[in-house]
Amino acid sequence: MARFLEARAVCLGKARVAGRLYDLGRYPGMLPAHTPGDLVHGELLELSDAEATLAELDRYENCDDVTQDYRPFEREIAEVILETGAKRNAWVYWYKGEIGEDRRVASGDFLNPGPGAR
Repeated sequence: MARFLEARAVCLGKARVAGRLYDLGRYPGMLPAHTPGDLVHGELLELSDAEATLAELDRYENCDDVTQDYRPFEREIAEVILETGAKRNAWVYWYKGEIGEDRRVASGDFLNPGPGAR
């Protein structure tokens, strides 16, 4: 999926969104924020063919599979804040499952979870 996105998106820079990040094993999951300090860090991508790319991402995240009773992620618009302080609306994928706080990535950054994490 990283190669797929690399060919279809331009990185606009590091960004953050209000939320809480969890380690689901091989990948992260994001839940809504509980406090103003709950932030998830990542990158904002601009998609070259948004409709087709989002359709493929939805398949990847199982958001479009109507045959499943349970879909682990749901795509919604959220406000993200770039490093410059500029705010943009962007699509994000929210995790819809249950997860314990012991799986929380306190730093909000899956690639840099902080000392003692995972």
